[in-house]
Amino acid sequence: FFDFSERDHYHQLYMHPIKNDRGVTVGMLVFEIEIDHIKEILKKGYNNTKTHFNYIATLKGKEVIKLKKDKMTEISPEIITRTASEGFYISEYKNKDNIDVISLALQDKVYPWIMVVETDKSELYSVFFKLSMIFLSMFLLILIAVLVFGLITGRKIANPIVSM
Repeated sequence: FFDFSERDHYHQLYMHPIKNDRGVTVGMLVFEIEIDHIKEILKKGYNNTKTHFNYIATLKGKEVIKLKKDKMTEISPEIITRTASEGFYISEYKNKDNIDVISLALQDKVYPWIMVVETDKSELYSVFFKLSMIFLSMFLLILIAVLVFGLITGRKIANPIVSM
């Protein structure tokens, strides 16, 4: 993998040696990776907003972008180091918009990139809170139903005995 820049934009190139049957390099296959296309694939089904954001970064901690005028996100050295050594890293921090986020960073197995997904911490935990409330409500409804059933059944059994 190799990248270089021109006056107003960057290029991301993938280079692979072509070898003959003796293992001698006889050429080089080079193609440009269209980073905007890769970003569109990443966005499918996942809306980048202030609470959800994903991007690709280099192993040097810089976001992979095409145009130089675009704002480049920098990743903390700790995330880069831990992701490079473990293959993934989950962390909590304040992002560039000062939002508490939970971040998952995954190292690509082919390219020297790290994919980072950030989600607003409060929004992520709100799902668990909503599920907990649904579970608690269902538990209370079932408990009330069991108590009512027990009272009715208990009275039906006890009334004939008491009336004797």
